[in-house]
Amino acid sequence: MGTALTAEGARVLHVPTVSVGPPDDHEPLEQALARLDSFEWMVLTSPRAVAAVVEGLAERGHSSVSGSSLPVQLRVAVVGAVTADHARGAGIEPELVGSGEGGEALARDLVKEGVGPGTEVLFPASSRAGSGLAAVLREAGAEVEQVVAYQTRIRAVDIEDHPAVRQADAVTFTSPSAVEGWVSAWARYGVNFSVLPMRNVAIGATTAAALEQEGLR
Repeated sequence: MGTALTAEGARVLHVPTVSVGPPDDHEPLEQALARLDSFEWMVLTSPRAVAAVVEGLAERGHSSVSGSSLPVQLRVAVVGAVTADHARGAGIEPELVGSGEGGEALARDLVKEGVGPGTEVLFPASSRAGSGLAAVLREAGAEVEQVVAYQTRIRAVDIEDHPAVRQADAVTFTSPSAVEGWVSAWARYGVNFSVLPMRNVAIGATTAAALEQEGLR
């Protein structure tokens, strides 16, 4: 996103409010990947989820990942164009690319594709991922296995280390966790972020909902 904005002439200031890393417990993801042939769909909602799956498969002896190395019955769904690009770059061709409006919207698209009673779905996700996507699929009767593929933690950001942010025209958020980290950073100084003049821009509906929960639009 930063590269695209810079190409359009924007001055971009990166202020990471979250950090990501391997899951605290690798076993659930490892076990899920070991029986990948039991799933009909795998749902990926971030580039980091793609990377975690590729890394997990590499540890199982797959030096590279491609459609031919995945189980023949496994179909892959991704949340939007950015995740789709990362999947293709890793050798995984998505069968379904969501609108980018968030996980629940992707889940509804999957239901339209026939996901329903008895469909086995693997959802490798962040440790802080919500339950909305899985809930929509389960309501349709699908069997969803949501496993932690990577750990997301809120970073302790010191706004004083980034004085230019006070003059920013807009702030972009790519996850609900990023929203939480940003609001927490301002709260340390007793500042209600909602009264600041910059515009808030969310990557999709799920992140937009997190902004609204904080009173931000």
